[in-house]
Amino acid sequence: MKKNLMSIVVLLSILLVLAACGSTETSDKKDAEGKTAGVVPLYTPGSGGTNYVIGAGISQLFNSSKEMPDVVLSTESVNGSAEILKNLIARKDKGKAAFGVPASDIATNIYEGKDPIITGEHQELRAVTWFSYAAIHIVVPENSKVKSIADLKGKKVGVAPKGSSPYNFMQTLLEDEYDMSFEEDVKVIPLGNAEISEGLQNGSIDVGILTGFIPAPLITEVAQLTDVKVIPFDESELDSFTENHPYYSSMEVKANTYKDQKEDITIGAFETMLLTHEDVDDEMVYNLTKFIMENEEKIKKVHSSFDISPENVSKGVVIPFHPGAVKYFEENDIQYE
Repeated sequence: MKKNLMSIVVLLSILLVLAACGSTETSDKKDAEGKTAGVVPLYTPGSGGTNYVIGAGISQLFNSSKEMPDVVLSTESVNGSAEILKNLIARKDKGKAAFGVPASDIATNIYEGKDPIITGEHQELRAVTWFSYAAIHIVVPENSKVKSIADLKGKKVGVAPKGSSPYNFMQTLLEDEYDMSFEEDVKVIPLGNAEISEGLQNGSIDVGILTGFIPAPLITEVAQLTDVKVIPFDESELDSFTENHPYYSSMEVKANTYKDQKEDITIGAFETMLLTHEDVDDEMVYNLTKFIMENEEKIKKVHSSFDISPENVSKGVVIPFHPGAVKYFEENDIQYE
């Protein structure tokens, strides 16, 4: 009898664990008052990247805090910003809560109906806060004759596929500031990061576009395998560009950040943001915003690049803020417009 009872207890325990870890499509729900409960996904780019690590840290810390005991925030890595937005929109259509950390340029294009992959306006999207950045490194062999962005004309450039933020950034920059077509004046070769690194080593590409939080591991790694340098951006051109495109920005790279870099240089970057949709209840968004803003030191221990603060919540954000985030900002005199 005791043995049978123990077996039943063990079985029930396993079923409870499986239920808690089940698909977010079925686990998320609302309680009797219409408030979010259950598992809520936080979509990020691929596991191992900066935003995934920060997102996973926020989820774990938020759940441990019991800020919302009926909610389990679950970080899920997907294949880039477009997938993040597809998932967010699908969750909205099903009346389910969700958050995501896409690149701000792609999120804005989708919101405004200008994205080539996800068609139509999606003005149901709502901002929570700026999240982080990814610096754009234009990398060439040490002995390359490419000295500036203007020299890219006619060169073989390895870059992430069309529709990605690195591609969008370079395409828009060349068209706006250099009167060049990225697809006609430059020999664009869509590649992954590993292929770009390999191409710089074997000479199959002249230029590689690599991204990351400074100092970017991708640059450090390729510099250990072959002699390369990072091409600086023209500051006046970059200032004009970022003024017209607020989800892009400039970053200073101090001398000696990368191998054989003897001087400070300025390069471009694209911003990322924490995003949700209009049907997520205000309390859920308010509590998550509050937790992020009031636990900087804890989150920074997860990844040193975490830098969300009252001064930058709206950096690069064009999409309207969710009322739950607005409520927290206004209670704490944080400027968000």
